[in-house]
Amino acid sequence: MRRCTITVAAVALACMLVGCGPQKKPGARRGDGAVAGRAKVSGKTEFAVSPKLVRRDVYTDIVFELKTPADVTVAVLSKDGRVVRHIGCGVLGENAPEPFRKGSLTQKLTWDGRDDRGKPAPPECRIMVGAGTRVVFDRHIEWGKPEEVKGKEGGCLAIDRKREELYVAGPSVPGFFRAYGRTGRVHQMEKISHNIWGGAPPTAETLAAARVTDIALDMDGELYVRILKGGKSVVRRYDRGGISILFGNKREIELSLASPGSRSNGLAVDGNGDVYARSVVSGGKGRRGTVRDVMEVFGSYGRPRKTDKGFSVILAARADGFGREAAPDVKRSGVKVRDRAGNLIASFGSRGEGSKEPYFQPSAAAISDEAVYVLNAANGRVVRGKITFARRAELPVR
Repeated sequence: MRRCTITVAAVALACMLVGCGPQKKPGARRGDGAVAGRAKVSGKTEFAVSPKLVRRDVYTDIVFELKTPADVTVAVLSKDGRVVRHIGCGVLGENAPEPFRKGSLTQKLTWDGRDDRGKPAPPECRIMVGAGTRVVFDRHIEWGKPEEVKGKEGGCLAIDRKREELYVAGPSVPGFFRAYGRTGRVHQMEKISHNIWGGAPPTAETLAAARVTDIALDMDGELYVRILKGGKSVVRRYDRGGISILFGNKREIELSLASPGSRSNGLAVDGNGDVYARSVVSGGKGRRGTVRDVMEVFGSYGRPRKTDKGFSVILAARADGFGREAAPDVKRSGVKVRDRAGNLIASFGSRGEGSKEPYFQPSAAAISDEAVYVLNAANGRVVRGKITFARRAELPVR
């Protein structure tokens, strides 16, 4: 009996060391590129097969393969490095977004030779394939004072992705706008702030009575501002010089949802000039209180419209041309960047890649082809994080 017990114990110990029980299926061959389950981004990103181009008449096939699951960004660049065609971006794997093939590390994408607007791409362009997105600190953009914003919530950002210009409105000076170019230099946007209060410079009293709750930009760079003023919630439009633009014969669009329990939850403008305003409305008290998520849509002349695509337009406005979205992660004091399928691409902040901030309190974020912008309400400034890649290849189109 003792010998048998010792034998069984020895076998059990051997099973623990070697690994008994159900065995995992062997991984797929590298050529198959199969990825089981949701892709987990590897810490080290490398190409198993370097990107190459295969011309087929007016079409160009972009072929490449990764060694391990990671995110990939594919774009067509002009001679000066601007993105003229967003082909795709996402984490390869079972949950890969279009146009990538799901469950594979081997990819073949096809480009039709045109830019984002359907016109022939400019001469001397090249195709960029980047793998392993990283957001690294670039610069601080000062816009407020720490003693003015401390303990205050809110603030909003909007990015003119065509010109790489940033528009900021926030809690330190609620109605005051500033606009910044690619180098971080301030543009002359004070006219917008003055026009919000009837053409006069805002005072402490008027700033306390009115508040900018959201901003958005259309394709031409015109600015749409949502303002909570005197119990009314309105949307106004301005050109790039800060001059007010009418909606038909109206100076502003008045929203029907301006109760004390309502708050802005998004503002967007589509290609037709239609305005989409999303609000969260709270009513009642205690357990009987209700919360509604409501969308109001107006045409370019300020007239109400009915549509069932409002929420999708709001979500699309938050993403860049690749479908990437940057959102504050308050719990972890950082920002998360995700692809259009919801896969995590990169983290940025005090617990992600360093933002070089002593205290990071992200209240708003925006993303462009070049960078991630984060409104840090703790220090009264915007942190700009540059988008880079662990591996990057640029191939000339011949």
